[in-house]
Amino acid sequence: MSRDQDPIGAIIAYLKTKSAVTDLTSTRIFGQELPRSEVSNMPRRCLVVSSAGGVLGHIEATTMRQVRVDIRCYGESPKQAMDLHITTDTTLSDLNGEASGNTYIYSVFQETAPLSLRDPDLDFAYVQSPYLLQYNTVNLSS
Repeated sequence: MSRDQDPIGAIIAYLKTKSAVTDLTSTRIFGQELPRSEVSNMPRRCLVVSSAGGVLGHIEATTMRQVRVDIRCYGESPKQAMDLHITTDTTLSDLNGEASGNTYIYSVFQETAPLSLRDPDLDFAYVQSPYLLQYNTVNLSS
């Protein structure tokens, strides 16, 4: 795997180009965790895409890879968080090949139904769901 592959960054970049999502979140789509600078503005709609573990590795003898990510959709209420999840999930299900940087995302599949939760430390409503990404390196020299 090329070290400059960034499947999380590629998903974030893709979501930031989709008005159905950005109409709800503006530019508040983050990687790995909610930034400390954002906490004082919460609760409001935003997304966090983070590593979920359980990397399945290479698919057969190809360079295509799979990785799991969690997507957290925050909102002012559980309903607002679920509405953002539904919009995000619909947007991701429409993804059919997308390059960002040196990473090409082939597909994104929701692995389980969404779970509506409340952050135990900050008391913010969010919906979380794991996704499986299939990706590869974009050959930029061709």
